[in-house]
Formats: sequence, structure tokens, C-alpha cells
Amino acid sequence: MAAGDKGKRFIEDMDARRAAWYIQQGGYDRAVIILQPYVKAGNENMRMLSDYLMALRFDNKSKEAEQTFSQLCKDWSKMPVYGLQTMGDLYLRAGKYRQAHKVYDYILQKTDVDYVRLGDAYALAMMGHDRASALQYAAVVKRYPVRQGIVAADAAAFLQQGRLGLSRQLFNMLGSTSAEREKWQLQYGQKLLDATDDLNNNRLNFQRDERLDDRSYYHEVNKVLRPLLASSNEHIRQSAEAAMAQNQLNKGLYASADNQLAVLLASHAADNPDVMDVSSQNERRQENTINSYYRTQLD
Repeated sequence: MAAGDKGKRFIEDMDARRAAWYIQQGGYDRAVIILQPYVKAGNENMRMLSDYLMALRFDNKSKEAEQTFSQLCKDWSKMPVYGLQTMGDLYLRAGKYRQAHKVYDYILQKTDVDYVRLGDAYALAMMGHDRASALQYAAVVKRYPVRQGIVAADAAAFLQQGRLGLSRQLFNMLGSTSAEREKWQLQYGQKLLDATDDLNNNRLNFQRDERLDDRSYYHEVNKVLRPLLASSNEHIRQSAEAAMAQNQLNKGLYASADNQLAVLLASHAADNPDVMDVSSQNERRQENTINSYYRTQLD
């Protein structure tokens, strides 16, 4: 190799390292500035291209990343896995689920990566392929049990889309011991209670309400939580009772909720934050009812 070529290679390597360092430090715009001349010149270093795509993504330049990927990465086999994953993640967050699935599926045929499989599971779900999605989530739970929290978070998101069946299936696959399963089922019941909250987005609210078609999760909440009332774990048991009282409040069954909370508080459950949260909500409801009554009388 000629001295000039060695010099160019040395500078290129140093720039690649500088860019990688800036990416690690969150200086994505600086990484883009360093790498852009190499990419524009048609440099065939796929690691530099992958870092460039990553920097563009985190610098909120998704369209430029997509154009660069489409133009310069015709042969995916030459790309490092993290470069392909960057694009899969970019497509996923842009709501381009078919493109995301295509990239993730290509990666998974070569190697198994936990976040890639999770991304593919979510993409499949958003494409309406619930069965295939559930299989991917099940594979994540089996191979990477540490990622169960992410599966639960996705399941909760599906609940807010009105997709009870898929969410139930995901929560039911969580936990390898009875104690773990109780913890996840409690979380499922609590997420069911939150599922009809205002999402601060009229479109998302409408889509969820359309799926629910005037149905509520009231019976599903009771079905999930009732077995937990027999738990040997006092915290689980009390939190389940509190959630059932919340369910009664949401349904407008105030007398039943009052009785359930009174029993809970009499049993020294006041130290449980879930119990106190529901009790506080009920007290505010009672105060609002009284205030509304007196305003009516004054009018």
C-alpha cells in the first residue's frame, strides 16, 4: 500500500472513531458532519455507513436516513446487524411496519437479537398479524426472560388500542413461577383499569373506542383479579382488592366500592400505596358529590 493510501486510511479510521465517540456521547450532529463526506463520496465502509445512519436517526433526520439506506445499501448482506437494526427501528417508529418487518425478518434469519425480535413482534401486531406476533413475543419470553417488562409494556399499549385478545395472550405468557405470574396478572388487571383513560390524542381515542364498540373491561378486570384475592402475598392481595374497588368506582357502583375500601382500611392496608391511591380517589369523588349537591340546593 502506498504511503498516500496509508495516510488516507489512517485519517478515515480516526474519523470513524471520532464519529463513533460522538454518537456514544450524544453528539449526533457532529457525527453526521464527520461521516457525511465519506458517505457522499461513495465510501464502501459499511460500518461508517451504519454509524452515519444511526447518527441521522438520532439527529431526527429520518427521511435522509431512509434515502441514504435505499440508495447505498442494495446488498444487505454487507451491512452489520446494528446498521440494519437501526433502519428497522427507524421504520418502526415512523409507523412503516411492513418495511420494519422486512428488515427485522432478514436479521432474524441470520442471527437472534432480543430487541430485533421484540421490534418484529410489535411490527407484526401493528400489521394485524396477531398470531405471528404472539409467537415472536413467546420466543422473546422463552429466550430472554429479562425482557418480559417490555412485553408487558407492549401488551398495555395494545390494550389502549382496544386489542384485548392479544394483550391477554401476552400477559398470560409472563412469569415462570406462581409468584411471578401473580405479579404480572396484577399488572394486567391494573393496566385494564387504565386502558380507557384519555390518551390526549383524539385519533387514538377514537380508534380504541371503535374497537371496544361500547364494551368495557369491567368483567375482564374482575376475572383477572379475583384469583389474586387468595394470594399468600399480602401486597398482591391488597393491591388486587384495591384494583377491584377501582373497577367498581369506574362502573358507578359506589356503595360496593365504599364497602370494599372500608374493609381494606380496617385491615391495616393503609400502608399499601395502591389502596391509598384508590381511597383518595374515592374521597375526592365523595367531596365532589357533596359540593355538587349543595350547589344544586343554593341554585
